[in-house]
Amino acid sequence: MPTSSTNNIMNNYQKLETTDFDSFYDLMERSFPATERRSKDDAFLIFTSVPCYQKIGLKKDGKVIALLAYWLFDECCFIDHLAVEESLRGQGIGKDLMTYFLQEVKATIVLEVEPPNDDITRKRIIFYENFGFHLNTFPYTQPSMQPGQPEIPMMIMSYPESLTQNQFETIRKRIFHNCYKTK
Repeated sequence: MPTSSTNNIMNNYQKLETTDFDSFYDLMERSFPATERRSKDDAFLIFTSVPCYQKIGLKKDGKVIALLAYWLFDECCFIDHLAVEESLRGQGIGKDLMTYFLQEVKATIVLEVEPPNDDITRKRIIFYENFGFHLNTFPYTQPSMQPGQPEIPMMIMSYPESLTQNQFETIRKRIFHNCYKTK
């Protein structure tokens, strides 16, 4: 059950607008390596002109301090990025943002995570499992986010249930075609 301070924070999540892009991208640059984010030009184009790409966040003093970006498709919702300002991590903001998101989006939700090879990746998987996500074991490699960057071995987590092989293939094709512009 959310606390009253959690409710206050959750009431402050909002759709991010074009005027938030620079702050949004600054947080992305600080939170993700180049291999896991688009170039600023590509990100701006998607941010401002792709209707199925949605962004919610929390702002403080006009700056984005937490964000959740996702693609909303007919067959699923694909979480592209979840980030919280480093100095604010561990304070429950990411948990609150995910709770808010799960209350708002009524679809099969998928996201990419690194395989559980170390403490950080295992903790990230546990974070999502605590919300009811399931780690699927189908082979998956994230296409390059920027020219010259390598593909990355990843795994797909899904909510509220594990995916069947057919669901996984349909969703993988949709993500590759729309989000990564591959076949």
